[in-house]
Amino acid sequence: MLVFTVFVLAISSVSGQFLNCPWVNSLDCTTYTPSLECGTDGLTYDNRCYFAKQQCVDSNLHILHDGACLPSESSTTPEPNFVNGNDAVLDFFCTALSKENCGPEIQEVCATDNWTYRNYCEYDKAKCTHRNLKIKNFGPCA
Repeated sequence: MLVFTVFVLAISSVSGQFLNCPWVNSLDCTTYTPSLECGTDGLTYDNRCYFAKQQCVDSNLHILHDGACLPSESSTTPEPNFVNGNDAVLDFFCTALSKENCGPEIQEVCATDNWTYRNYCEYDKAKCTHRNLKIKNFGPCA
């Protein structure tokens, strides 16, 4: 079972980008199901975890298409299955977070949907499905 509470402060949004790299870099990618993806760097990644780790190194990296790259294939030209790298890492994080329990601690977060979330982990779960959600203040909503 993964522990997310350690990383929740590192996942906050800065200029629209999510900083999931501390969490991503802590993962053992060999435990994730193989699902080949071709990166815009022309490299084939064995699964989204390996892609996410490399995207943390190169923020200009995106997913060109599902499946293995062809020899000498690389492009930044969007194809029908092109996936923005930041979105791919966020989706990977959100999928994993959705399977975890956030824990009982109460550190309330008031968000722009005027909902008070029990803690930052619960806020992050909501942000995964409502990408424009932002923090209004820490503590309950008025």
